[in-house]
Amino acid sequence: MKRRGFLGLLAAGATVPFLPSVAPAETVVASEGLWTAATLTQKMEEMFACRMGPAASFFEVVDPVNANITNRYTYLTFGLAVQGGSAADAEDKLAKAFHASFEGRDHKNLVWRRVPKFQSEEVCEYGDVWATAEEIEDNLKSLDDKPENVAFDFVNHQYRYVTDRYPLHKMSMRLAFTDNDAAEFLLAREEGAPFPRIS
Repeated sequence: MKRRGFLGLLAAGATVPFLPSVAPAETVVASEGLWTAATLTQKMEEMFACRMGPAASFFEVVDPVNANITNRYTYLTFGLAVQGGSAADAEDKLAKAFHASFEGRDHKNLVWRRVPKFQSEEVCEYGDVWATAEEIEDNLKSLDDKPENVAFDFVNHQYRYVTDRYPLHKMSMRLAFTDNDAAEFLLAREEGAPFPRIS
Protein backbone atom coordinates (compact mmCIF):
# COMPACT_ATOMS: atom_id res chain seq x y z
CA MET A 1 0.00 0.00 0.00
CA LYS A 2 1.25 3.49 -0.79
CA ARG A 3 2.37 5.78 2.01
CA ARG A 4 -0.54 8.16 1.36
CA GLY A 5 -2.98 5.35 2.13
CA PHE A 6 -1.54 5.12 5.61
CA LEU A 7 -2.86 8.58 6.46
CA GLY A 8 -6.55 8.03 5.76
CA LEU A 9 -8.85 6.09 8.05
CA LEU A 10 -12.41 4.94 7.66
CA ALA A 11 -14.00 4.15 11.03
CA ALA A 12 -17.68 3.89 11.87
CA GLY A 13 -18.59 5.30 8.48
CA ALA A 14 -16.48 8.43 8.79
CA THR A 15 -12.99 9.32 7.69
CA VAL A 16 -10.83 9.90 10.75
CA PRO A 17 -7.20 11.02 10.60
CA PHE A 18 -4.61 9.13 12.60
CA LEU A 19 -3.46 10.87 15.74
CA PRO A 20 0.16 12.03 15.91
CA SER A 21 2.97 9.75 16.86
CA VAL A 22 3.27 8.92 20.54
CA ALA A 23 7.05 9.33 20.73
CA PRO A 24 7.96 11.19 23.92
CA ALA A 25 9.18 14.76 23.56
CA GLU A 26 12.28 13.97 25.59
CA THR A 27 14.71 11.29 24.52
CA VAL A 28 14.61 8.21 26.72
CA VAL A 29 18.24 7.35 27.36
CA ALA A 30 18.70 3.61 27.77
CA SER A 31 21.97 2.73 26.10
CA GLU A 32 23.73 2.26 29.43
CA GLY A 33 20.78 1.83 31.77
CA LEU A 34 17.78 -0.43 32.12
CA TRP A 35 15.15 -0.30 29.40
CA THR A 36 11.52 0.45 30.22
CA ALA A 37 8.24 0.27 28.31
CA ALA A 38 8.79 3.95 27.42
CA THR A 39 12.23 3.12 26.03
CA LEU A 40 10.74 0.36 23.90
CA THR A 41 8.03 2.74 22.64
CA GLN A 42 10.69 5.24 21.60
CA LYS A 43 12.79 2.58 19.87
CA MET A 44 9.79 1.35 17.91
CA GLU A 45 8.91 4.92 16.98
CA GLU A 46 12.41 5.18 15.52
CA MET A 47 12.04 1.91 13.56
CA PHE A 48 8.56 2.51 12.14
CA ALA A 49 6.28 5.34 11.03
CA CYS A 50 3.88 5.23 13.99
CA ARG A 51 0.42 6.70 14.48
CA MET A 52 -2.28 6.19 17.10
CA GLY A 53 -5.28 4.38 15.69
CA PRO A 54 -8.92 4.40 16.72
CA ALA A 55 -10.10 2.76 19.93
CA ALA A 56 -11.70 -0.26 18.27
CA SER A 57 -10.78 -3.84 17.48
CA PHE A 58 -10.03 -2.97 13.84
CA PHE A 59 -9.81 -0.03 11.45
CA GLU A 60 -10.02 0.46 7.71
CA VAL A 61 -7.66 2.42 5.49
CA VAL A 62 -9.13 4.03 2.39
CA ASP A 63 -7.03 3.74 -0.76
CA PRO A 64 -6.06 7.32 -1.82
CA VAL A 65 -6.26 6.45 -5.53
CA ASN A 66 -9.50 4.46 -5.50
CA ALA A 67 -11.93 5.50 -2.76
CA ASN A 68 -13.98 2.34 -3.40
CA ILE A 69 -11.19 0.17 -2.00
CA THR A 70 -10.66 -0.16 1.74
CA ASN A 71 -8.30 -2.43 3.58
CA ARG A 72 -9.27 -3.71 7.02
CA TYR A 73 -6.63 -4.23 9.70
CA THR A 74 -7.16 -5.98 13.01
CA TYR A 75 -4.97 -5.09 15.94
CA LEU A 76 -2.73 -7.87 17.25
CA THR A 77 -1.78 -8.24 20.90
CA PHE A 78 1.86 -8.89 21.68
CA GLY A 79 2.74 -10.04 25.18
CA LEU A 80 5.57 -11.63 27.12
CA ALA A 81 6.09 -12.43 30.79
CA VAL A 82 8.98 -13.08 33.16
CA GLN A 83 8.52 -15.11 36.33
CA GLY A 84 10.35 -13.93 39.44
CA GLY A 85 13.12 -11.41 39.92
CA SER A 86 12.88 -7.66 40.34
CA ALA A 87 10.41 -5.56 38.37
CA ALA A 88 13.18 -3.32 36.97
CA ASP A 89 15.23 -6.25 35.66
CA ALA A 90 12.13 -7.92 34.22
CA GLU A 91 11.00 -4.74 32.44
CA ASP A 92 14.48 -4.36 30.95
CA LYS A 93 14.52 -7.98 29.77
CA LEU A 94 11.03 -7.81 28.28
CA ALA A 95 11.63 -4.51 26.47
CA LYS A 96 14.85 -5.82 24.93
CA ALA A 97 13.21 -9.11 23.90
CA PHE A 98 10.45 -7.21 22.09
CA HIS A 99 12.97 -4.89 20.45
CA ALA A 100 14.98 -7.85 19.16
CA SER A 101 11.80 -9.38 17.74
CA PHE A 102 10.77 -6.25 15.84
CA GLU A 103 14.21 -5.07 14.76
CA GLY A 104 15.02 -5.68 11.10
CA ARG A 105 11.43 -6.49 10.11
CA ASP A 106 10.29 -5.43 6.65
CA HIS A 107 7.48 -3.25 7.97
CA LYS A 108 7.19 0.52 7.75
CA ASN A 109 3.79 1.74 8.96
CA LEU A 110 2.66 0.90 12.49
CA VAL A 111 -0.68 1.84 14.03
CA TRP A 112 -0.85 1.74 17.83
CA ARG A 113 -3.96 0.64 19.66
CA ARG A 114 -1.97 0.60 22.91
CA VAL A 115 1.72 1.39 23.34
CA PRO A 116 3.91 -0.99 25.38
CA LYS A 117 2.74 -1.34 28.97
CA PHE A 118 4.49 -3.06 31.87
CA GLN A 119 2.88 -4.47 35.02
CA SER A 120 3.73 -6.81 37.86
CA GLU A 121 1.45 -8.99 39.95
CA GLU A 122 1.84 -11.65 42.61
CA VAL A 123 0.79 -15.11 41.48
CA CYS A 124 -0.31 -17.89 43.82
CA GLU A 125 -0.26 -21.48 42.72
CA TYR A 126 -2.52 -23.79 44.66
CA GLY A 127 -2.53 -27.45 45.59
CA ASP A 128 -5.08 -29.45 47.56
CA VAL A 129 -8.27 -27.99 49.02
CA TRP A 130 -8.25 -27.42 52.77
CA ALA A 131 -11.89 -26.25 52.93
CA THR A 132 -14.59 -24.89 50.68
CA ALA A 133 -16.19 -21.52 51.31
CA GLU A 134 -19.43 -23.35 52.11
CA GLU A 135 -17.73 -25.51 54.76
CA ILE A 136 -16.54 -22.35 56.51
CA GLU A 137 -19.94 -20.72 56.10
CA ASP A 138 -21.69 -23.75 57.59
CA ASN A 139 -19.22 -23.92 60.50
CA LEU A 140 -17.97 -27.37 59.45
CA LYS A 141 -14.46 -25.89 59.60
CA SER A 142 -13.13 -22.79 61.33
CA LEU A 143 -10.76 -20.20 59.94
CA ASP A 144 -9.16 -20.19 63.41
CA ASP A 145 -7.75 -23.62 62.51
CA LYS A 146 -6.53 -22.57 59.05
CA PRO A 147 -2.87 -23.50 58.47
CA GLU A 148 -0.48 -20.67 57.58
CA ASN A 149 0.16 -22.02 54.12
CA VAL A 150 -3.54 -21.95 53.16
CA ALA A 151 -5.06 -19.03 51.26
CA PHE A 152 -8.42 -18.28 49.68
CA ASP A 153 -8.54 -19.11 45.97
CA PHE A 154 -11.00 -16.54 44.57
CA VAL A 155 -11.29 -18.33 41.23
CA ASN A 156 -12.48 -21.62 42.72
CA HIS A 157 -14.01 -20.18 45.90
CA GLN A 158 -12.01 -22.52 48.12
CA TYR A 159 -9.34 -22.39 50.80
CA ARG A 160 -6.37 -24.20 49.28
CA TYR A 161 -2.79 -24.99 50.18
CA VAL A 162 -0.35 -22.59 48.51
CA THR A 163 2.35 -24.48 46.61
CA ASP A 164 4.16 -21.43 45.23
CA ARG A 165 4.07 -17.62 45.28
CA TYR A 166 6.06 -15.44 42.91
CA PRO A 167 5.95 -12.12 41.08
CA LEU A 168 4.92 -12.31 37.44
CA HIS A 169 6.06 -9.37 35.31
CA LYS A 170 4.28 -8.73 32.00
CA MET A 171 4.70 -6.40 29.05
CA SER A 172 2.16 -6.08 26.28
CA MET A 173 1.07 -3.86 23.42
CA ARG A 174 -1.56 -3.83 20.67
CA LEU A 175 -0.76 -2.73 17.15
CA ALA A 176 -1.22 -3.35 13.47
CA PHE A 177 1.05 -2.92 10.46
CA THR A 178 -0.67 -1.50 7.40
CA ASP A 179 1.97 -2.44 4.84
CA ASN A 180 2.68 -6.07 5.64
CA ASP A 181 1.16 -9.06 7.37
CA ALA A 182 2.13 -9.11 11.05
CA ALA A 183 0.51 -12.49 11.77
CA GLU A 184 3.90 -14.13 11.24
CA PHE A 185 5.18 -12.66 14.49
CA LEU A 186 5.73 -15.37 17.05
CA LEU A 187 4.99 -12.98 19.90
CA ALA A 188 1.48 -12.19 18.65
CA ARG A 189 -1.01 -14.17 20.68
CA GLU A 190 -4.60 -15.27 20.51
CA GLU A 191 -6.96 -12.95 22.34
CA GLY A 192 -7.27 -14.03 25.98
CA ALA A 193 -4.33 -16.47 25.80
CA PRO A 194 -1.69 -16.30 28.55
CA PHE A 195 1.56 -14.51 27.82
CA PRO A 196 4.49 -16.77 26.92
CA ARG A 197 7.14 -16.67 29.63
CA ILE A 198 10.79 -16.01 28.89
CA SER A 199 13.72 -16.62 31.20
